[in-house]
Amino acid sequence: MIDWINFIAGWLGGIAGLIIGHPMDTLKTRQQSTGHSLSTTIKEIYQHEGIRGCYKGFFVQYFTVGPANAVFFFAYGESLKVVQKNGSGRVDFNDTKWRMNVALAGLLAGTVQVIVTSPIEFVKTLLQTGNSRSLKNGGPQYKTAIQAIRGIYRRGGLLGFYRGFIPTFWRDGASSSIYLVVYESLRPRNREHALTELITAGGMAGAFGLLVPISAL
Repeated sequence: MIDWINFIAGWLGGIAGLIIGHPMDTLKTRQQSTGHSLSTTIKEIYQHEGIRGCYKGFFVQYFTVGPANAVFFFAYGESLKVVQKNGSGRVDFNDTKWRMNVALAGLLAGTVQVIVTSPIEFVKTLLQTGNSRSLKNGGPQYKTAIQAIRGIYRRGGLLGFYRGFIPTFWRDGASSSIYLVVYESLRPRNREHALTELITAGGMAGAFGLLVPISAL
């Protein structure tokens, strides 16, 4: 039987994370594309675009990050059913190989998610960098998601949406294994858990998950 709890929880969690993290993601993307310092990047965005500049590409992800995260946790639960002996969508901590099971299920779920999110990431990035002064004389400038989608398709067809797929997979797909193993290791078991404990487990898991893409640099 399909476990829809993972699907719904992933959807809501994805939207919550986006509302908090999108401005930081925009600053990161602008810094990467311009080579400027964080303070300079903030000043340029505020001077030329106002506070709204920090939310470029927000609605592209707002309407997609929920389903994308839902797909990830849904795929994770279904993958656990396949790799675990008991066929459960929850981690079987009695299995001595539970960490390996979680890592494998995380890799499978991350792969499925990146297939969905890679095109979204590309559109979002084009919108975030579209008004960067250093790019005004470079590639095409897109003001809306529709313009970006049409431009990508015109230049590369359907495969054009998967430009940068391998780095995206390394960042979000492969690192999902570490993320989930750390999270499942740190969260409380067999008792009621406090919100702070879940936040701590999630934060530590996210930090360790970043070690995968960083170690490749």
